[in-house]
Amino acid sequence: MGKEAKEHIQDVIEKLKIAKEIPTDNVNRRQEKNKEHYDKKAKEPDFRFGQTVLIRVYKVPPGLSRKLQDKSDGPYLTTQLGPNHTYRLMNCNTRKVMKSLINAQHLRIYHHPRLFKRQNDTIVTPQNNDEENDEHQPNADNAQTVSNEIDKEIVDETTYEVECLLGKKTMNGVVHYKCKWKDGSTPTWFD
Repeated sequence: MGKEAKEHIQDVIEKLKIAKEIPTDNVNRRQEKNKEHYDKKAKEPDFRFGQTVLIRVYKVPPGLSRKLQDKSDGPYLTTQLGPNHTYRLMNCNTRKVMKSLINAQHLRIYHHPRLFKRQNDTIVTPQNNDEENDEHQPNADNAQTVSNEIDKEIVDETTYEVECLLGKKTMNGVVHYKCKWKDGSTPTWFD
């Protein structure tokens, strides 16, 4: 092989090295930018031992639409904290402990429906006085305000004590109990 051919081959090899380094550098720079952008909004998971959570569902049964399926499964109870924000979970309905640890990014907090209580509003009724007072007469504005307030749900973070169990039934494999509450509210079915 001639001197010119060797120089040409060396020149091509140098250019190939440069052509390989440029995209690698671009990929590394882009990954750093993506990490910075992700870290702005990312936060450490704060699940505790004994907290009730839901697991995000990725699989959809064949023949069914993803839009119509539940996006999460549960509730589950965190029974063990593992390394790198992983958790061992127990199904609250079947009491079976999952074999594998689940990463926190696949979990979200479960808010039990019992904690959402409708706001008790008083409705203004007219008084039976001889003289009619406009301030005691209900009007459309008062009725609208009351109905809007009733429609709003508030989170009640207190716990409820059970006075006694009134009944037991199984629906879809889940045991439900009819509870008489100590706070005097009407008895409800609770799982």
